[in-house]
Amino acid sequence: RESICHVKKCIGVAADLGAEVYTVHPGFVSTVSPSNGYKLNYDFDVCDSWVARQDAMEVMLRSLEVLGSYAHDLGVKLAIESEGSVTKPGLCLMETPEDYAWLFEHISCPLKINFNLAHSYFASRHYGFSYEDFVKQLFDSIVLVEVSHNDGTGDQHLPLVSDSLILELCHLMPEVPHILEFRRCNKMDLKESKQIMEDYWDA
Repeated sequence: RESICHVKKCIGVAADLGAEVYTVHPGFVSTVSPSNGYKLNYDFDVCDSWVARQDAMEVMLRSLEVLGSYAHDLGVKLAIESEGSVTKPGLCLMETPEDYAWLFEHISCPLKINFNLAHSYFASRHYGFSYEDFVKQLFDSIVLVEVSHNDGTGDQHLPLVSDSLILELCHLMPEVPHILEFRRCNKMDLKESKQIMEDYWDA
């Protein structure tokens, strides 16, 4: 209930700003709390007990029904972020093709996808599904693509480098707006990453 209330406020702000899309995280199968590992909390600590995945999926569905209808009434597209992890696989919801097939079969309100390249690449590695087939399955619903670099050991949200594996995944969605989503970066990192993306699309 607190999450729904918070997101409604954020969707209202998005509508006031004229934003086209507002993205939500689908959630977890465990209770989480902000991590104490960083001075600025980006990650979560997870409790040891996990609920049944299907139970968590149904809670998420009910929440998305409320939020999707609310966003639609305000003229904002609600998007859900694709998930996946190499450090805690299975913790997040919306990792596999089956997750999305179930969700879109049951949801009745408008819903789009913010496709996180790294997350979904990690998920494809862990669960053994085709990344390209996954993109094709979801393509008509994808409105944004999130881009960040990592070394393959975790979701590090690093600025781009010219030989980043992530760049090889961008070609499947050339017409979809790409978001540079980094942590601990400066203006120079942003400028260099922007140039790397431009060079990639010009090549």
